[in-house]
Amino acid sequence: MATALLPDNLIASGQTSNAQFGQAYGCAPALFLAELTQQQSNLSKPRPILAITESVAKAETLMRQLQYFLGGSANAALLSDPETLPYDRFSPHQDLISRRLKVLSGLTQGQVQILVIASPSLFYRLPPPDYIRAHGIKLRKSERITLEHFQQRLESSGYERVSQVNNHGEYALRGSLIDVFPMGSEKPVRVDFFDDEIESLRLFDPDSQVSLDAIDEIYSLPAREFTL
Repeated sequence: MATALLPDNLIASGQTSNAQFGQAYGCAPALFLAELTQQQSNLSKPRPILAITESVAKAETLMRQLQYFLGGSANAALLSDPETLPYDRFSPHQDLISRRLKVLSGLTQGQVQILVIASPSLFYRLPPPDYIRAHGIKLRKSERITLEHFQQRLESSGYERVSQVNNHGEYALRGSLIDVFPMGSEKPVRVDFFDDEIESLRLFDPDSQVSLDAIDEIYSLPAREFTL
């Protein structure tokens, strides 16, 4: 059985906003959520929808089904499980933190209309929206900023200096270049400075360290969900 909390503006007057659906087999819950999401998108102020599943595996399955029914819409997002127990002494993998921060940032900006999460993931604390906004770094080509100032901002956001960038949350200093792997980004970025101006921004392959396509701007999220 599936239970849904329906928005007030989609419920007839006098009816409860809680609705239960029996025999919701297969893709039926995903189809219902997809239709509900599409109805919400027609409203002037759509409210986000939270879909909670019993397990991480079911959350991942529901997310794949939603992407099918929504046509790959970016309005649906899965908040990844940290894959650690609450209050463990060790941190989740940086790639998981990167995906989680990207989703949380999308929520603060109103870019996520339906959020899928597994019930075990509800035990973890989340950073406040102000923390994500305060530690975000946006850079544009031709922007005037010194290399030293950019390095300080990376360190204040929790980025770790390494000899060669391979993972999210790392940066490396090479003369007038700074290689950084922004949280929430698919690939690392090579920032080339000319005096106190950003001359170029280029993606690069972390395995071969070869520069790839040029880009106009980057937006980096904090390196961790909480400051240490």
